Amino acid sequence: RRGAVVTGIDFSSEAIATARELAAELAIPSRFIESNIYAAPDALHEKFDIAYTGYGALCWLPDLERWAEIIAHFLRPGGTLYIVESHPITELIDESVTDRVALTGRYFGTGPIRCESPNTYTDSETPLQERVSYSWAHPLSEIVNSVISAGLRIEWLHESRLGYFRLHPLAEK
Repeated sequence: RRGAVVTGIDFSSEAIATARELAAELAIPSRFIESNIYAAPDALHEKFDIAYTGYGALCWLPDLERWAEIIAHFLRPGGTLYIVESHPITELIDESVTDRVALTGRYFGTGPIRCESPNTYTDSETPLQERVSYSWAHPLSEIVNSVISAGLRIEWLHESRLGYFRLHPLAEK
């Protein structure tokens, strides 16, 4: 609404359709490209002032170094990468333990995490056709170092007590 034109990339045709509907409803100048982020350089040939990645995106990426290289490829000189993401330690919180914060799993992952579920992580009522998914646990050092190794400079790193949803009964709202 301040003059920016948004370009969004997602591999999901449903996500692209929803983004287009929202942008049209809000009259936001935009375009959305259906592409795997690793194939984005073949689908898009321009540079941007800002690259943004939001909550819950990085865990779906197996190769953060390649992702950061692609981000650097798309940024104009002096451009900004802005990441808003939950802290990787939150992936280890055992949600079934409600009277204290208990951790489970490994912070330094050793490969993909296989998950089998009849529904999406959003608890949708619609059953999934493909019930197996894979995600990757990336420690904070891997996230930061992938950005540095792509030639980008980190100017600041903020952490928040708040998340984008209440992860645990003892978590702050």
